[in-house]
Amino acid sequence: MSSIVKSIKPATSYEEQVKIYINRNMIVNDIKKAQTILSEINYYRFSGYTYLFRDGFDSFNNCISFEKIYDIYCLDEELRNIVIYYISKIEINIKTRIAHELARKYDPLMYLNNKYFFNKDKHNEFIKIVNNQISKRKSFLFVEHHNNFYGGKFPIWVIVEILTLGNISKLYNNLLTADKKLISSKYYSINQKDVLASWLRVITEVRNLCAHNDRLYKSKLISSPKNTGKYKFKYDIFSSLYVIYILLQGDNLKIDFIYDLFRLKKKYKSINFNIGYGFPKNWLERMLIDLKYSFLKFKIQAIKRKIKY
Repeated sequence: MSSIVKSIKPATSYEEQVKIYINRNMIVNDIKKAQTILSEINYYRFSGYTYLFRDGFDSFNNCISFEKIYDIYCLDEELRNIVIYYISKIEINIKTRIAHELARKYDPLMYLNNKYFFNKDKHNEFIKIVNNQISKRKSFLFVEHHNNFYGGKFPIWVIVEILTLGNISKLYNNLLTADKKLISSKYYSINQKDVLASWLRVITEVRNLCAHNDRLYKSKLISSPKNTGKYKFKYDIFSSLYVIYILLQGDNLKIDFIYDLFRLKKKYKSINFNIGYGFPKNWLERMLIDLKYSFLKFKIQAIKRKIKY
């Protein structure tokens, strides 16, 4: 670590911020609009995108414009909203599946007994999380109800609803192998060991990126989704999108997801989705073939949805 401590830079006006970009060789076609955008989006936040186009510490390549970077910023925002929406569907679904199967196989309070979990220490940590979440919600009606009428005992179908997706991912990963296999094979047609656990970690990671409005464009996943015989994944954002597609329940939800991605690609057709997110050229064909959805039908429905094919 450098022993040199630099002084914090002085605050700048929106006009000065635009001039900084111009002085660093960025093309700005509409200065007033750029100033307005920077008055709505923190300069430091926007710079997270501009850094991707620097050809040196203090300069940009000659062909990049403020407007092009802003388009990427807007695309990223729209993609985050799509991802959040569909992951929420998966989250609700997996919570339902876990609670239903475990409560019926064992009992509604099984989550309290470490004999149903692989790692006892991780189970202890899980119980601490559960108690903390209940404590945070002590004034909520459902907590008061269970405290008053059930002696403070909460069945697993209640517990899953106060847990985050990250908590659920860890809960599933610590289940006994037979229980993990039951859920993954019965509801998601996944028979390989630990695949669903890996996929839940990945969608939790990308969900957190979206929830905190972090950049997806040219981002890499901490870990790639675990491969199966049918699917091969990388560390790119598209791999997480494909996992979302697979885990969505019901053909209608899957096709809606495909159309939302397709609409986004058409809207921002000047942006290279392969470079930005890892979209392969045949991404649409892969998803449609996997879904057994004809290209002709997709084109007809695209027109009905007012998407230019």
